[in-house]
Amino acid sequence: MTYEVGESVEYKPPGGPVGVFTIIRRMPHDPPGERIYRIKSDLEFCERNVLESALTKLALSATAPPTMWDKRRPASR
Repeated sequence: MTYEVGESVEYKPPGGPVGVFTIIRRMPHDPPGERIYRIKSDLEFCERNVLESALTKLALSATAPPTMWDKRRPASR
């Protein structure tokens, strides 16, 4: 599966919880090897280089979490 720059994905760092990361860059890749991506989390200052197999696509609901404005009720008067 190929990911696009700017796409949000899930990644579980070694010894850490699963988090949401953004694809920053697709690294150069040799055809026989696995593609490597540079990813970044909004919660960290560093970027990571990870193998494609370590990433998971986010479900549609995870990319756009509901907000309190999603279910509007008529104002009572």
